[in-house]
Amino acid sequence: MKKMLLPVFLIGAKAFAGFPVFKVSGISGSYQDRRGVAFAEHASYDLDVVRVEHNQIEVNFNNIEKNLVINDHNTKVRLGFDFSFLNLVDSGEFKGVNANSEPRKFTAHLEELKLFVEPSSYVLTGVSAESDLENNVRDLDDLDILEGFISKGEVKVDQVSTAPSSNQNLAEEVLAENPQLEKELKALLATGNSLLPVIGRHFLLSVKDGVFRASVLLDSYLNAWMNLSGIMAYQKKDKVLIIQVSRAQLGLFSVQRYILGVVRRLSLQGVRVEGNKIIVDFEVVAGSGASFSK
Repeated sequence: MKKMLLPVFLIGAKAFAGFPVFKVSGISGSYQDRRGVAFAEHASYDLDVVRVEHNQIEVNFNNIEKNLVINDHNTKVRLGFDFSFLNLVDSGEFKGVNANSEPRKFTAHLEELKLFVEPSSYVLTGVSAESDLENNVRDLDDLDILEGFISKGEVKVDQVSTAPSSNQNLAEEVLAENPQLEKELKALLATGNSLLPVIGRHFLLSVKDGVFRASVLLDSYLNAWMNLSGIMAYQKKDKVLIIQVSRAQLGLFSVQRYILGVVRRLSLQGVRVEGNKIIVDFEVVAGSGASFSK
């Protein structure tokens, strides 16, 4: 799901001895056609021995030219920045973003995030992400935020909703995966209208030393907890993220094949499913969307 994009939003940034040092507050903006614009109340960041601060700024990020331009009333700063991961979505909007990054700790909070990926849309509210390596003894040289998150990270989302759609595929695929529970599945699906939006509450993803666990309450018409677990690994040299889903459960029902099928049907450039593994090739992701003109 797209909520898993949050921990990797700085994957293309230059590597630092630890996380990059910056702080931003009150950001709202949008992204479409590989370009985005945002407005922030305050931003500060360290570039080696120089510390820069801005108030009431406009930020333009360009996924074609791979740069980030910061404007306030007095200065204009252009930074090289790779936003290739945004090729995974068609468009998006965000508001109320606050983020703080120190060498061993990264935190971020978003009031609302809207994402559109053909053919559906997703709305996330109350999103928070954290990677805390304060008690980690590993060498922080050449560390990026994705590596830190896989070492120890957490994402919480108060609510996730998708556009209404028929869930016939869900019923058919879950039944195929759980033929012995046909009676229980029919009883679960009969409790509501399958054309209602799917709403998830209390989403939690936690990762430690590459082992992840995730849970979310689907309380629209299903009213059941979904739990996932597995292993994450980032092959930094090849820029490949591997997510191995060992278990996916919706109440009594195994939904591992269904979850992997959903990812496969999205047909995202640079994302493929092999067995129970979701493989994200950021080199391919970076090259997708090349048909856009400048």
